[in-house]
Amino acid sequence: MFNEILLALLLSASQSPDYQPNCANPETQLDMNLCSARAAAAADAELNRLWPRVREHLQAQDREFATLRSADRRPGYWQTALNAQRSWLGYRDRQCALEGYEARGGTLEAMLVALCRERLTRARIVELNAVIEEG
Repeated sequence: MFNEILLALLLSASQSPDYQPNCANPETQLDMNLCSARAAAAADAELNRLWPRVREHLQAQDREFATLRSADRRPGYWQTALNAQRSWLGYRDRQCALEGYEARGGTLEAMLVALCRERLTRARIVELNAVIEEG
């Protein structure tokens, strides 16, 4: 759903291909929507850059754990984290859709969704960095 909203925003802004909103001081709702969508996309990109480090770290823990305890038949660190991340992505998207309903159908809805996505994604980045640092 977020991608559909973002696409609609970009299409409406594309009427002027050189248009660049002033994200330091957005003045229109369109600018606020575009800038919040860019911030959410930047947070997503940061999360995507972090994920390979998380995978590498947890797969190393799996290798170490395998040499210590072969009787444990539960999923490993990596598989558990992957399942958690997939669930978290679904949670984030649904939670942000819910938060957007505060302005359901209005021009503010896309900004509320994007702000939520950025906030939750940045919080997830902190959580995943802690997994790497503490493990």
